[in-house]
Amino acid sequence: MEYAEVVDRIKQGRIAPVYLLYGPQSFMIEAVVGALREAVEAHRHGTFACETFHGDEDHGSRIAAAAREIPMLVPRRLIVVREAQALAARAESVEALVQYLEQPSATTILALCAPTFDARTRLARKAAEVGIVLRAEKVAFRELPPFVRHHGRALGVDLPPDAVSALLDACGDDLAALHDGISKLALYVEEGRPATVEDVQAVVAPSRQHSVFELVDAIGARDTARAFELVQRLVDQGEAPLKALGLFARQIRQLIDLKAGRRDSPRLAGLRDFVRDKVQAQADRFSMRDLVRALEALHRADLALKSKAFGRDTEGPRALEALVLEMAGTPAGRTARAGRPA
Repeated sequence: MEYAEVVDRIKQGRIAPVYLLYGPQSFMIEAVVGALREAVEAHRHGTFACETFHGDEDHGSRIAAAAREIPMLVPRRLIVVREAQALAARAESVEALVQYLEQPSATTILALCAPTFDARTRLARKAAEVGIVLRAEKVAFRELPPFVRHHGRALGVDLPPDAVSALLDACGDDLAALHDGISKLALYVEEGRPATVEDVQAVVAPSRQHSVFELVDAIGARDTARAFELVQRLVDQGEAPLKALGLFARQIRQLIDLKAGRRDSPRLAGLRDFVRDKVQAQADRFSMRDLVRALEALHRADLALKSKAFGRDTEGPRALEALVLEMAGTPAGRTARAGRPA
């Protein structure tokens, strides 16, 4: 079942007795848990309505016993189990939870959350039989437009294709940033009116990672003015200069890996095809010498930011601007653009 459909069902009151939520896309898992917390009004009733266990610490029999308890002061309660994959490794815990799911409580919702989970286990098969299993995988770029439109409908805002494109331009494939942007649009746009590109530009700030990607693009094009503008954007978004520098360094190292032909580098692992294509296009705009010089400049900026001389709030952005000027505006950069071999 798709993530948005799971959330829609919960909001409609069609709630299953058990949810197995697993995979690398933690945003989806937390969104489902958030919808379940709203369903039991955990914000009003606290631990009477929602209790959390940990699969690497709590035994399955204890979790099953808690799930069978009659709720106090609330009609229904939610039990969230974090690190649930640890339960599947212990036969006694599996047996206790499978027995519970043979006859689950009508007043308890059990949510098993894990970064990974073996779908072949008895516990996973039983959860699929009596409840809902969501594999929270990353969304492929080609699937993002329908994902965004569906998510918009779930939050009550109509997103035409041009508004969807504007959102993706601002947020990339960052699902948390997309959710945040769509939520803001749902509050900003009048009921019954489709969102426009202007609405997106008014309320959705580009994600920080996306801004860093644009910054590297501007440096590759030797567009110093645009690069300065993007540095200011990162500052306005509240990004700490050292953290921005870390994101920046990671991007440069990815370019070096591609330029050197190290396509199996851990830094490139997990990149979607469209992201890898964009990074490759960036790498083609630099020579290897420029990228190495950029890494050296990043190292100097890192030392400067950590020194007492750059302890004041105004000095961090100045250090980033100096770095951008060195990388985008140097004579060596202009030489590289003129066709120096990599």
